[in-house]
Amino acid sequence: MLEEIKKRRLTLGELFGLSGRAFARNLLFTAIVVFCVGLPINIVSQNMAGYLKNFDWLSFAGAGYSIQDMMPRFRSLFIVSGVTALMSVVFEPLSLAAVTHIADETVRDKKALFSGILDASLMKWAKLIVTYALYALLMYIGFLLLFIPGIFFAVSMYFCSSAAALTDKWGPSALAESRRLVRGNWWRTFGLILLIGIMELVAAGVLELPEGAMQNAPLLAAVYQSVIQIPLAFFSFIPVFYFLNLKYMKDEAERHD
Repeated sequence: MLEEIKKRRLTLGELFGLSGRAFARNLLFTAIVVFCVGLPINIVSQNMAGYLKNFDWLSFAGAGYSIQDMMPRFRSLFIVSGVTALMSVVFEPLSLAAVTHIADETVRDKKALFSGILDASLMKWAKLIVTYALYALLMYIGFLLLFIPGIFFAVSMYFCSSAAALTDKWGPSALAESRRLVRGNWWRTFGLILLIGIMELVAAGVLELPEGAMQNAPLLAAVYQSVIQIPLAFFSFIPVFYFLNLKYMKDEAERHD
């Protein structure tokens, strides 16, 4: 398979097929990583959702509270939001690194070993965090200043975490590597990301329907949210295989130049 993806672009059907095969073969490992990474984030997110639900903005304004009176609640909201974002930056790169290594082993027709992939992901955890945080910061600034350039750079640097997981590049060099791979393939990459995002959104919407009955049980809701992220992890494999296809094709082309 490795020699094949060096020579040509994989079709959308082939990307989905490879993703399904990798996901099915490594279901237990994927489930463990996704659940363990997602649970602490979802616990904080559920508590934040409950806090926002009880934060009745209109009643505060109608009661004549001043901004100064509301500042303690604003500070609490800021802290909870910050903790949620920080946990995402710390833990999400670990699951993405695991998915990247599983996908790479699949195209090499090798069996992905739990211990090997976990060790490889943990060894690069700090570099993955820096890379992911830098990407998130640049994307936030890009969208804050100018929306269209923000989209362009978000797509161009989308594969920085996969690059950091699979190569020696990290931080700015991983962002540059992603831009190198996407160059000349921006619209195709944008279309794939958009399609996967829509499909995942629809699937998540269906799976999250029972969560409405857990409004008064945030811990149960967090566990359920972590469980449904396991089947949704299938969608994480598709852009990673696309990344590998771009990387091996461009590396092979540059080797012969």
